[in-house]
Amino acid sequence: RRYMVFAGSRRGEPGGGRRLSEPLPGMIIVEVSQVNGEMLAGEGGQYQTEGATGPLRIVDADGSKIYLLSDTGKTFAFDLVERRFLPVEENLVLSRPSGGGEIIERRDAPFSVQGFQVENYWIKNGEQTVIVLAGQLADGPKQAKLIVLVSAPDDPKTIIEKAAYSPQPVASTLRVVQVEGDQFTLLTNEGLIYMFDISTRMFVFAPHGEHPITKIFSDIQINLSK
Repeated sequence: RRYMVFAGSRRGEPGGGRRLSEPLPGMIIVEVSQVNGEMLAGEGGQYQTEGATGPLRIVDADGSKIYLLSDTGKTFAFDLVERRFLPVEENLVLSRPSGGGEIIERRDAPFSVQGFQVENYWIKNGEQTVIVLAGQLADGPKQAKLIVLVSAPDDPKTIIEKAAYSPQPVASTLRVVQVEGDQFTLLTNEGLIYMFDISTRMFVFAPHGEHPITKIFSDIQINLSK
């Protein structure tokens, strides 16, 4: 059997009395088909979270279990075999190895950056700790940023390199989805995919043939997260 899972949220009903700014319950849709693509009627379905979590997105899978995050930062687990949401540990942090480091699916990174909201981040520990924060400006209109932090040798709490980068065309936010060697694959809420080369500190690919994007600014204020 072949499973296809769509993650998002329940669509608001016209005239339902809910404000557009209010989050809706998260929802996933499961479709099941034969290997040849023939759909199996009655095997799939729609499954909704309890409470107004906002849209869900899939971040990991393990066997029949799918792990999801909501817009509010809450973690969910769904079992494809049992067709139900499973209880998860409180404050469970989803992470997965990628590019010799780890992609961490949480918004409170080891370092906080003034005026910046983290969506997720990648971290690699070694002689120097390298952290790549993906997200958006916290104030004003949403504007995607990628922030690279490098620590002093053998001192992960002292940052000696800090720089921020912004994609063009302008996107609302960025998330790290995969790292291979020096190449970071980044996804925007608008569905655009960017590639960032950490060795050259440049975007090496942008949608619609845009030119490479260079460093925007380096005078950013960072603090140790508590």
